[in-house]
Amino acid sequence: MTASPWSICGSVLAERRRWRFGLLLLPLLFASFTQFQSLARDWRLLPDEAFFLTFARGAAVNGDWLLPGSLDKPPLSIYFSALSLVAVGVAADSDGVLQLDTRAGEFGGKLPNAFMAILLTALMMRLAYGWTGGFASAAFAGLLTAASPYSLAFGPSAYTDMSLLFFSALALYFALSGRGALAGAALSLAFWSKQQAALFAPLILMVFLARGARRRDWLRLGLALSVSLAALLIWDGARPEASIFLQAAVNNSPASWLAAPSLWLPRFGPWLQLGAWLLGPPLATGALILGAIALWLSGRRSWRAGGRSVALALLLYVFLFVCAHAIFR
Repeated sequence: MTASPWSICGSVLAERRRWRFGLLLLPLLFASFTQFQSLARDWRLLPDEAFFLTFARGAAVNGDWLLPGSLDKPPLSIYFSALSLVAVGVAADSDGVLQLDTRAGEFGGKLPNAFMAILLTALMMRLAYGWTGGFASAAFAGLLTAASPYSLAFGPSAYTDMSLLFFSALALYFALSGRGALAGAALSLAFWSKQQAALFAPLILMVFLARGARRRDWLRLGLALSVSLAALLIWDGARPEASIFLQAAVNNSPASWLAAPSLWLPRFGPWLQLGAWLLGPPLATGALILGAIALWLSGRRSWRAGGRSVALALLLYVFLFVCAHAIFR
């Protein structure tokens, strides 16, 4: 029996869909392998990780969900670790007293950030596909994210950086797609993870400006952000200790944040050297960035609203971000 042209076309399309699915699955498999491989290693906590997990343990074992103590970070990432400890680490002894095994505690405390790193890989693929409309560029963006030394270092850890990065990238995704309320909510969750979300707020505003966002989108962004930040201030005020923002100011000495102008250029070089390791060895970083630009230029843009303006806004933000690190300590 001879197959009809329609069945042949259907088979070809099905094969293409399977090929594309496999292409997008590879970065996620790579990210999952590297994150869990690092997570399973018998490494002890670094000092800052131990500090944050002390608060997570207090919440998971003792019920101290207001995180009493000299904390200088918002609670969201610590809450993720605490909930993970409840799920995989905390167990009751024969007397009904909750206990936390050291190894299980280290694994459970790091587990949420490993998942965040995998989700960030998927999100970057979605961003790349939405921008270029190409499966190859989406897979390439996923591999860049999954193979980044910073993702490999901060993913399987108890730091607060990975949730900050994931929710900031999520805010960028919603801003690019013109959803003001969701962009504000995602940016709020980034603030609930770490105060450095203030560094990403200008990016969201620049994207909104470049897209020519409507007034109602600005209002939704501002409302969602205001409500969430007000809730964070209420939480901070409910704690028995000093404000996390005051504690952060004491620990970081805001009076010395601005470097002397004579040091700006000398500081610029070392920051570029650190940035050169963003995607691996400097030569690999340069080659991968050039490859990403080539894929972007060859693809079609599906973020149609203000596409060229948004691209310029993103490039300007990267440049200003590097300059800010040279100017501020």
